[in-house]
Amino acid sequence: MKKLLFFLNAAFLAILLIAMSSDVIGQTPYVTVIQPNGGEEWVTGTTHLISWMDNLTKPVMIILSTDGVNYNDTLTHSTSGTTWTWDIPSSQDTSSKCKIMVVSTIDNGISDASNTSFSIMATQSAGANTIVQPNGGEQWAIGTNHLISWTNYISAGVIKLSTDSGAHFTAIPGADSVVGSTWTWNIPSSQTTSNNCLIKIVSKNDTNVFVVSDSVFSLAYTGAEGAITLFQPNDKGIHWIRSTDHLISWSDNFSNAVRIKLFLSDTLYSILADSVTGNGYAWTVSDTLPVDSTYKIQVVNRADTSIWDRSDSTFSIDSVSSGGASTPGDTITLVQPSNGEIRWAKGTQHLISWFDNFASPVKIDLYNNDTLYSTLSNSVTGNGYAWTISDTLPADTTYKIRVSNSTDTAVWDESDTAFTITAIPDGGAIRLVQPNGGERWALGTDHLISWTDNFSDSVKVELYHK
Repeated sequence: MKKLLFFLNAAFLAILLIAMSSDVIGQTPYVTVIQPNGGEEWVTGTTHLISWMDNLTKPVMIILSTDGVNYNDTLTHSTSGTTWTWDIPSSQDTSSKCKIMVVSTIDNGISDASNTSFSIMATQSAGANTIVQPNGGEQWAIGTNHLISWTNYISAGVIKLSTDSGAHFTAIPGADSVVGSTWTWNIPSSQTTSNNCLIKIVSKNDTNVFVVSDSVFSLAYTGAEGAITLFQPNDKGIHWIRSTDHLISWSDNFSNAVRIKLFLSDTLYSILADSVTGNGYAWTVSDTLPVDSTYKIQVVNRADTSIWDRSDSTFSIDSVSSGGASTPGDTITLVQPSNGEIRWAKGTQHLISWFDNFASPVKIDLYNNDTLYSTLSNSVTGNGYAWTISDTLPADTTYKIRVSNSTDTAVWDESDTAFTITAIPDGGAIRLVQPNGGERWALGTDHLISWTDNFSDSVKVELYHK
């Protein structure tokens, strides 16, 4: 169990290290314009952020087109990073066909432009503003900081909050004269909770110019549903043996204790622990639990039972390992690789891990298409083996690992489903943590993209837009 805990901690540390050390060696150079990318309305005499993504090591230039075809107005000849602040001059020509192009200063063939036109206007059109966030469905915790953001421009605005679906709006303290299109709200601990909140931004110069959230969002004391994320058991194909120890693990954003529940066929079966602090719980699976494949774990905030997470997929409780046992009580369960979605690349290193309840060493065999391909090791002690995948191993989708008691080969377990060896690293070995669906991020703001993986190589981060 200590080795498993060390492996999990190392995986979390790897998130931070990779996030800081990712590079672009060997990648195809690219630039992708983020903002403005079509539909924005920017007013002369105001300031806006031009932003893009790239993997370049040299500066870029930014060029404006006012007809959507000819790019002949260079805003800056050289800037580094992925954002540039544009103070739009009052004398700037107005147009509804504007586009921005970001171009490599080394190779002008590496460039990208706004997908569709945006507008540069002398005055803001009434009703043209749009709330980006909160715009419906967000669940914000009292005592935390959040960014209120909107598109287009209200030269000086008042930000107001309604907690009754818009029947009454009250100015947020400190937000009575906000310049720009973003404002950080430090939600006070005294803030009233509600599931029917709306934000309204009103121009100080013209109260007929305003914008309101499209639908309601929530303000809660300790976070909202989803503030807990269950890590394990959460994936498909997990098989745990009665009378063996396993780690239930999760992340959360509060200090309260949690309650851990066991479900069978989506019905509460038992409470495994009533009050647990931290982010892990060592569970000894009872030898009286029914053998079944429809178990799930639920982790619940004890102080607010609306905050919880449950296993995405069911897992199995077995009486013995799938390979059986010739010695009563001897069991072994392969933990990884046991999921058919795993894709490991040649030349990378991965952990093969298992649980057992005997003192003998373990033999590790590699199978391809259900045929023994090679023995990775004849004698391994402990519960893990670091496997460096040979560059000469054929790329294929039918690999399995088998672990067995080296002194009694009748005691064994193997991958539940086949996994893939690829020629180069690809998505199966990485699990994206954030963003993973439902987030609403404002243009021109900073956010953490995070993931877990099981290799030591650098990663490439790409943005896709449907």
